[in-house]
Amino acid sequence: MSLVYVNGQMQPAQSAQVSARDRGFLLGDGLFETLVAYRGRILGLDQHLTRLQHGANVLGFDPPPAAELAAAARHTLAANGLQAQDAMLRLTVSRGAGPRGLLPPAQPTPTVVITAAPWAAAAPAAQTAISVPFRWDAASPLAGLKTLNYLPQILGRQAAHAAGATEGIFLNHAGHLVEGCASNLFWVSDGALFTPALACGPLPGVTRAFVLALAAGLQLPVVEGAFPRAQLLQAAEAFLTNSLIELAPLTWYDGQPIGRGEPGPLTRRLQAAFRTMITAGLP
Repeated sequence: MSLVYVNGQMQPAQSAQVSARDRGFLLGDGLFETLVAYRGRILGLDQHLTRLQHGANVLGFDPPPAAELAAAARHTLAANGLQAQDAMLRLTVSRGAGPRGLLPPAQPTPTVVITAAPWAAAAPAAQTAISVPFRWDAASPLAGLKTLNYLPQILGRQAAHAAGATEGIFLNHAGHLVEGCASNLFWVSDGALFTPALACGPLPGVTRAFVLALAAGLQLPVVEGAFPRAQLLQAAEAFLTNSLIELAPLTWYDGQPIGRGEPGPLTRRLQAAFRTMITAGLP
């Protein structure tokens, strides 16, 4: 039986409950993190919790302390018997229950929900993508936050699915590449690794940060900046990153092959470096 952590208690997944007045459910007023545990060790846990705290600072509420959330995540793994195998977790923190209306309570009590499930790490399949048919607002105060309001990403992924692609790529109002609906974006040109700068509006992905650190360790040139769609179309190779797919090759974009339309050598090199990092011991 799967168990869910809800506000300090383990509950059966089939009957776990939060308040019908919870602002996360009613208004998307909250944040979440998707984490991966490799045999009980949660990759980048500190980085995920730091990002969640930053998001809560922007939204204006105090989540439980990071140490409490870390202990709760590990407890959820243990309660579900997942310490000895790979698993995925979702940590959700909303502002909590509140009265009707937009203004939150002066002293909210956040709701914390953590789920865990088995997960099998495997070489990710090659991805295909289209440009999302609407623009990302890089000037929004929510840009770069992992909030519970994922409607733009849902609409983007629906558009990609309708076009026969696996991912949608956002461009911002300046026409610059941003990210995927659930992934950060990288590509290779002239031997250098390129990725949109955070000022363009992407989520500061935890896996993105690991890739940048691995590239530095391999002495690969890295360029973060504002780039038009044509840069990706002209790339030699590309890949997408997030906690669950790790590094997934991106081989087609807007109906055109990227490079030879197959995983590139630098993508494979970074994939190998990432797996070595996991095997050697998690950051």
